[in-house]
Amino acid sequence: MNKDPLHNLKDELDKELFQNIEITSQKRSIMSKIQKQKQKKSFNWNMILNVGIAAAIIFIVSILGSSYLPKDELAEDDHIEKNQEPEDENEHSAFIPEDELKEKMEEEKKASQGKKRPSPVREEEPDTSTETTKPVEEEKEEKEPVEKVSLASPSFDFSSIIQNPGEFKDQASQGILFGSGIKIGDTYDSVVEKYGDVKFATFYEGTPVYSLGDDYLLSFTEKEGGTLYNSGVKYNKNSSVNVNQVINALGDPYYFFNAMDDELLLIYYVGEFQVAMRVEGLYKLEDNTGNNAYKVEGVDLKAKVVRVELTQKTMDKQYLTKDVRFISEEDRIKPMKFNDTWFTQAREKVVAYDDVEDVTLKKFDAEASLSFQVKVKEGTTAERGKELTDELIQEITRISEQDTGEERVWDYFACSVLVTSTPQLILEGYGTNNYGRKLTDVPFGEKPHQTTGTYPPEIKWHEF
Repeated sequence: MNKDPLHNLKDELDKELFQNIEITSQKRSIMSKIQKQKQKKSFNWNMILNVGIAAAIIFIVSILGSSYLPKDELAEDDHIEKNQEPEDENEHSAFIPEDELKEKMEEEKKASQGKKRPSPVREEEPDTSTETTKPVEEEKEEKEPVEKVSLASPSFDFSSIIQNPGEFKDQASQGILFGSGIKIGDTYDSVVEKYGDVKFATFYEGTPVYSLGDDYLLSFTEKEGGTLYNSGVKYNKNSSVNVNQVINALGDPYYFFNAMDDELLLIYYVGEFQVAMRVEGLYKLEDNTGNNAYKVEGVDLKAKVVRVELTQKTMDKQYLTKDVRFISEEDRIKPMKFNDTWFTQAREKVVAYDDVEDVTLKKFDAEASLSFQVKVKEGTTAERGKELTDELIQEITRISEQDTGEERVWDYFACSVLVTSTPQLILEGYGTNNYGRKLTDVPFGEKPHQTTGTYPPEIKWHEF
């Protein structure tokens, strides 16, 4: 036992100071410091890594959100984010747990999807909000239907037949007369709707006929109603298209003489329809039935086409002629000229009677039609008027045959007679016979007439 008092005091102080302290070895002390340093470094790295992941996620979300948010909202968000960014980089040490960050991101995503956002394309379109503020009157004006405008009435040119033969036949096969735009079977109302007011022209065979413009005639099954069954072109005596041109354009037609209307027709069949063209000029007929039905024997290629009609097929081919002889210049018979001396001599005999005051002559239709007027004294009977007229016609016939030989004057001329007693009309009579035609180069309406039966022709009288 150490007797040194100071030494004993030192031992007691050391014992009291270190009795509760665990004294580690130097090796352990060094290892503890190294571990603490690692922990410190590991904590700092994890904190930085977590902040970087959070920033990357926020950046991705902001990119995705930009496709939904309007530009003004994005700009506002960017402004808020900039204001919330710490100025000191050391402040990034504030750590947000990853689970809480994901929950926050999910909430923001749901909130952004719940809003109505325009598409990115519509973002760049001009603002159309002013459209909702249009006055009510302006909207009503926009909704009102546009007033229907009727088409102008079409026109027809006969030359279109030979200039557009393919189109002419194609439209006809569909029931459309070239250029009219109207089909057989169309209703009256549809035609009026298309072209406006269609003017009523006349009745033909009991059905109404309407004018469309200056050129077309339309026949409907009812007046101001029904359906179209005949589409035609009005008669045009100034047509420049002849039979030869039509044949070259459309091919060989069938020929038909319509005794009822005293006209020669060219007939073309196109699909379920037929085109009939009226011809005026030289032609020759052959009476082969005895029932006023005439077969067409010859046609002049220079005869004019003056009317066109389109209908459903109605004519039977057995009544039509396909092969005809084309009339040449040598076949032409020059029209007889009426010699005024024939009338003068016949008049002298008739006016010699006491009951006759005067006899006059007028010529019509290029001298193809003669009109006689017999003026008798007051009190003359109708029977006496007929006797005086018959004598006048007989005298003209007898005198003319001295100059014409075999040619007969009434084969070339039609006549009408008026018997008057001033100022009263007593008799009216006609000596026209339309059963046949003589070949001539005189246009239609000016052709000589070929009579049948009695010669000179018997006058058909009408008494007043």
